[in-house]
Amino acid sequence: MRMFVALYPGDEAIAHLAGVLQQLHTETSPAVRWIPPERWHITLAFLAEVDPARVERLHQSLAEVAAAHTPLEVLHLESAGAFGPTVWIGVAPTHRGTPAEQLAKAVQRACRTAGLEVEHRPWRAHLSIARVRTRDRAKTTLLATDLVTRLADYSGPTWTAPSITLVHSILGPQPEHIPVGRYALG
Repeated sequence: MRMFVALYPGDEAIAHLAGVLQQLHTETSPAVRWIPPERWHITLAFLAEVDPARVERLHQSLAEVAAAHTPLEVLHLESAGAFGPTVWIGVAPTHRGTPAEQLAKAVQRACRTAGLEVEHRPWRAHLSIARVRTRDRAKTTLLATDLVTRLADYSGPTWTAPSITLVHSILGPQPEHIPVGRYALG
């Protein structure tokens, strides 16, 4: 099973960002594939393939981590960036030493304790909103850069993350994210 552990923005934050992006949907190239709001999340740990036999231990580890951390308050979505063809909105405050960064590190440790391999890239809190698909790498970069520039000043309303969620991710033409465990913080 392909899985990840996520934070979900509050409803007001999702609605605000969706409203801002609605105008861009009509103004951008068909090469921009918008990710629907129901799949928007902030990944704390990407686990790739998980042996179903390890899921119960993972549930226990994540419940322990969640209980040891208080809800993340006064988060907000802001600014924009891109990882290649993927355009994202940033999350603040998540810099080094913040409760969000500490939670992400604790979640990753818990996943490793459950015997799972966790992606080793430095954690950068973001919410992916679009993917640019063209056959021309320069055009892809240009379209992604244009979106990042247009969203550089974005700042959404604050929200509180009361829980973390273990998600089963099913790839394909219509990807699905199915929550398989939700763990209250605090």
